[in-house]
Amino acid sequence: MSMYRDALDLCREIKRNTGGLPRTSYSAGEFVRATADISSRLDALPVDTLQHAMKRTGLPACYRRLLWSWRGADTITADTERTGGDVCFVAAGKEIIRLSEFEVYLRFLHISEGTIHFDFGFPPLLFADEDFLSWSAQVNGVIQPLAPSGEYTGKRLYGNDVLMGTHARLSIPVQTVPATVLTIRLFAGYQTKQGTVITTPVRIRYMPASHLSQLPAQYYAAAGLVFRGNPHRIVVQECTAQRQRWHELRFQTVLFSLAAWGGVRAAAQRRAVLRSRRNQLARPIWLFMDKVYASGDCGESLFRQVCDAHPEIDARYVLNANVQPSSTLLPYRDRIIHPGSTDHLIAYANAEVVWTTYASPLPYNGFTGLRSHVMRDLLDGRIFHIQHGLSMQALERMMHRSKAGIDRYYCASKYEIENLSQPEYGYRPDQLVHAGIPRFDELSNRRERRIMIAPTWRPEITAAPDAVNHARKRNTDFEQSDFYQIYRALLENRRLLDCARETGYHIDFALHPYLLANADAFLPEQSVADSNDIVHLVLPDNTHPYAGFLERAALLVTDYSGVQYDFAWMRKPLVYFQPPELPPQYGVGAMDYHKRGFGPVTTSIDALVDALCDAMHTNCMLADNYRACIEDFFEGNPVPIRAAIIEDALNYLDSARATDL
Repeated sequence: MSMYRDALDLCREIKRNTGGLPRTSYSAGEFVRATADISSRLDALPVDTLQHAMKRTGLPACYRRLLWSWRGADTITADTERTGGDVCFVAAGKEIIRLSEFEVYLRFLHISEGTIHFDFGFPPLLFADEDFLSWSAQVNGVIQPLAPSGEYTGKRLYGNDVLMGTHARLSIPVQTVPATVLTIRLFAGYQTKQGTVITTPVRIRYMPASHLSQLPAQYYAAAGLVFRGNPHRIVVQECTAQRQRWHELRFQTVLFSLAAWGGVRAAAQRRAVLRSRRNQLARPIWLFMDKVYASGDCGESLFRQVCDAHPEIDARYVLNANVQPSSTLLPYRDRIIHPGSTDHLIAYANAEVVWTTYASPLPYNGFTGLRSHVMRDLLDGRIFHIQHGLSMQALERMMHRSKAGIDRYYCASKYEIENLSQPEYGYRPDQLVHAGIPRFDELSNRRERRIMIAPTWRPEITAAPDAVNHARKRNTDFEQSDFYQIYRALLENRRLLDCARETGYHIDFALHPYLLANADAFLPEQSVADSNDIVHLVLPDNTHPYAGFLERAALLVTDYSGVQYDFAWMRKPLVYFQPPELPPQYGVGAMDYHKRGFGPVTTSIDALVDALCDAMHTNCMLADNYRACIEDFFEGNPVPIRAAIIEDALNYLDSARATDL
């Protein structure tokens, strides 16, 4: 029983720390030590015990294979004798997985310029002999090799890359689709050491941007064709109005047959969307959103611009019903829609463009679980990304194109485009647009004798979001964290407070929105007795947005937060505070703070206080070398930004209408 508990603990630990935002993030050296520790723990576990623990904890198959690889890649062998026509991958005499059990993801299905494009993602592997694997598609009996496109996705553990999966595209001209049926099946091939290739069909899974799902009878109608998918094949047919009605009736019947009440409700919502389309909506809908529990970001800024300058567009803004609109939003309150409402569902499904600061807007618009599978064939709107913070760090797991099928990604720097152009992000050059950040247009430098301290959030100290409004809950362990202890010590530093009082400066401490539930830990009565006249805890909300505090500050202290770019845009000085106890939650990416940063980098409270005292005594002037870094970083940004983005979007949509069938 003790060994079984150890196996469960190990599997749960790995599951908690996978993905883009692990609870614990290790540096490269720490990661090597952590994986060595995992390997030693693995060696002490019986094979059967470990396999049972993997299944019980629901550890994804790719990570199960990773566990075996840590026991030594040379222990994983390919057995072609156990089953005819298949390959068993074996470790310690136990079967890990069969070749036929691999799953290939259909990430995108897109039709343009008379061609159907299927973008597939192969499973991430870590076998010693994976070079012997190949992938192919059988199109109506004809085999077509699927060569990797250069794009890839991956899996992370403790913030480090551990598994990589490649992508490939299958393109079929629409005119070659026969009058009967086109059938596509996927195969994996394994070349044995004797040179024989064993080929077996593999299963297909469907991502939201493919418009298909595993639900029985689900379909996608587009360009005069109807697409259907199941785990074994994709079927394409010509689609007449009568055939589409038949498919819809069949799908509705399946939904009503689902045991859960959710199937009946999803069927009713689907019918509501289809009825709305028959009404021939007069104007194109553009849907805007920031965080659904707060406004005041790029989505709101661009939304107001479209409302004022383009009455031909039906602009809507998504905001939780319990949130009081900001003063800037009040004139447009009749265009605000609430997540989960029927108006919201219909608007999203009929949107020509969804403008979002999220990598994937679907879950924040209610398209999760069953609703995602029921509605995804109706979601044809373009996804245009307007950023909350620039994508300068290693964000390939968060911002990969496959998260939502982003069509247009508006960037603020040539270095950001350079970062996103790497193959692990999956973007084509024409999808990355150098246009700036919409909210920059509204920044006004109202400099006062104030220093703003604004650290970024940390996944390891941030509680899970509320399932209803997506706002973060309170973390009861927050005050035991290094983050709290370090910033509490900084705000109570006697030398800093005395210098601020001597020079007439005030210090505004702003927590990230994800940490606001723990703001009471920094309330004045918990600070040193005589610091309250200097240090002010600011709690940005719709009435007092972050922009106002940034505009009034003369100098910004941050670690890795995206507010550094707003501040640099106003050509005001920064000091970075990056203590080793609080490493970045993402990789460095293209943002080398020592080479490309907008201010000096400090790693200790004493060094930071030295820099701040020097700045306060010299009236917080921006040094020439950092001004040059800022000018180089933002070179090429248009002014005004919002008008340039809207013009680019309209031109893109005109071009897309001409090429899409």
